[in-house]
Amino acid sequence: MVDDESALREVTRRILTRNGYTVVTASSGAEAIEIATSHIGRIDLLLTDVIMPVMQGPTVANEVPQTPTRHPCALHVRHAQPVLEAEAVLGTEFRLVEKPFDQAILLENVRKVLDREVIRL
Repeated sequence: MVDDESALREVTRRILTRNGYTVVTASSGAEAIEIATSHIGRIDLLLTDVIMPVMQGPTVANEVPQTPTRHPCALHVRHAQPVLEAEAVLGTEFRLVEKPFDQAILLENVRKVLDREVIRL
């Protein structure tokens, strides 16, 4: 889970952890790529903010090492239309979740992404 806002990152981590998910957090795109590269075990989902300093969420999603089991990313969005268009995210496999979201919306979207078929590379 990648977000430069520490409060949102922590709330999201708590919601997901309380609901049985194992969560690894990162405060930047570079940190997320570093964690994903060195992480032992599966990463089933990348949840990232769209607009962050230095590296945008779509770039992070494209830079995180691909594995046969990784599902498309769910991006949480607030007023990010220009970034989404510039990064060519619209019309892709990415699931977009509008900020602010509540627990039910977050869990519903995470489950929908995880229940999709595994991406074959």
